[in-house]
Amino acid sequence: MAYNPCRPNEFDRCRATYFRSDAVNPKGRVSYANLGLWDDRTQAALDKTLTAIRQYSPMPIGVQLAHAGRKASTKKPWDGGGSIAPDQLNGW
Repeated sequence: MAYNPCRPNEFDRCRATYFRSDAVNPKGRVSYANLGLWDDRTQAALDKTLTAIRQYSPMPIGVQLAHAGRKASTKKPWDGGGSIAPDQLNGW
C-alpha cells in the first residue's frame, strides 16, 4: 500500500487511501514482491486487507493499476534493486 499519513488509530479522519502500482499480470510487476490483481488468489489476498481497513473506516479506497514493462523483474528496493535475470530465482 502506498504511504498514507494516517495511522491505524486515525483512519476515522482519513479522507481516502489507495493501493499503488498494482500489477495486472505477474510478469508486469516491478519486483516479485509487488502487489497484484491478476487472479482469484491475488484478489482474495487484497480482500483480507480491505476487510481489515473497513473495520476502522468507510473511507474511499483506490487502486492504481500498473505494468512495469521493461523495468520488470527486479530485486526489492530495500535489497538494493537491480535486475533479476529470467533464469535466476524470482526472475522472469
